[in-house]
Amino acid sequence: WARAAAALQWRLRRRESETGRELCVRANARRQRIAVFGGSCTVGSPLYTHDMYDVARQEWLPSPFLFTTYPRDASALASDGATVALLGGWGGTRAVRAVEAASLTEEARSWKRLTPLPRRLCFGAAQMDASGRLWFAGGGSSIYRGARCHGEVLHLDGGAWREAGELVSPRCGLA
Repeated sequence: WARAAAALQWRLRRRESETGRELCVRANARRQRIAVFGGSCTVGSPLYTHDMYDVARQEWLPSPFLFTTYPRDASALASDGATVALLGGWGGTRAVRAVEAASLTEEARSWKRLTPLPRRLCFGAAQMDASGRLWFAGGGSSIYRGARCHGEVLHLDGGAWREAGELVSPRCGLA
């Protein structure tokens, strides 16, 4: 903690009795935000909107993001802290293939379209690894009962989605 605290001291004034760990926790809390993307209030009416909550100030902030290309709920979200990506989801009448990413560090935050998923999927799970590579697992063909659940694990590699394996059992609605 001492090395991390030393790196932060120029940004935050260290309190008299504060340990290095406490300084790091306080510094991180100042930057913590919860982002809410898409979703819906009623079935079949997905939203374009995004909201951001500042944990330290305990208040909702104006959204720094422009609207995504598609309104959607049941999408997967992945972030590495510098970029956020929305993958798949439900577009009101059917699942979508869309994948979009936005920078969390630039002032003019806009969405960039990435290679769409190989099929229309909603209720999947996503992750971004340390190399910034996107992963997507599972997902379903619909939000309605009787939907086909998928078990593929995919990763975006050089502009193309590649299969990386299978889940132990197909599933949608996973986290």
